[in-house]
Amino acid sequence: MFFKKSPKTAINAYTQFIARLKRDNKGVAALEFALIAPIMVTLYMGSVELHHALSADRRVTDLAGATADLVAQSADISGQMDNIFDAASTYLKPYGVDNLRITVSSICHAGDDTGRVDWSANYVNGGVKSYAHMDVVPLPLDNDNKPLLTIKGTSLVFAEVSYQYTSPLGEYVNSMTLSDHYYLRPRLTETPSVLNTGAGGSVDGCANSDFTDLS
Repeated sequence: MFFKKSPKTAINAYTQFIARLKRDNKGVAALEFALIAPIMVTLYMGSVELHHALSADRRVTDLAGATADLVAQSADISGQMDNIFDAASTYLKPYGVDNLRITVSSICHAGDDTGRVDWSANYVNGGVKSYAHMDVVPLPLDNDNKPLLTIKGTSLVFAEVSYQYTSPLGEYVNSMTLSDHYYLRPRLTETPSVLNTGAGGSVDGCANSDFTDLS
């Protein structure tokens, strides 16, 4: 014999089902995880990419300092620039050097109280800037706008580095240009010499009349 439930019985059954559903906590953790997981994964991946970018930026700064330091330790670096660039570029590891640009220059504090290029050399991949002999380059200044690290007739080694950073993950951090520069006083001679047509330079460096005759 077939019996139909009354409307009241059906309503009671439905009410009881809803009540049981409210008391049942099974699956809540899985649901919460499903809602939070995408946010947590995004935050984690973003932090990893940010770490890589900051690490690359630090290496660019170290590379600029190393380039200036290697030149500053040399009296005559004729024919040695490629070796200096290769040695300095190792600071960028484990990042590749295909997008690396380096320019290193000897800057004279000339007679007209400006910084002028004695010689300049670029990395094999290219330089940050292209300088010619006697080009004006700003000298580092103190708070009173007076030149730091140098006086007239002396020189500074000026290293500039630029690196086009691309994240290894490439999802949250776009490609960006990281750059830095570094000034150092020469240690062994007043002006490190680079005697080749590609970079310029002269035997007497900043004592050359090109610089001293300016007023």
